[in-house]
Amino acid sequence: MNKSDQLVGKTALVTGGAARLGAAIARHLHAAGAHVAVHYRQSDGPAKALVDDLCAVHPDSASLVQGDLLD
Repeated sequence: MNKSDQLVGKTALVTGGAARLGAAIARHLHAAGAHVAVHYRQSDGPAKALVDDLCAVHPDSASLVQGDLLD
């Protein structure tokens, strides 16, 4: 098993995944083969751009999840 397929068949939810550390984590998990669900609260532009970037590498390998997780 190589690094790029360690998480094949797994899904990772990255909360706050639209920017900075969350985006870096999402990219790392995606590179390891996971389907990545990118959560955002208000940063829909950066979140959509990240999902588009990830899906350009592997089609249908990332999705958007919008929600307020404060409560």
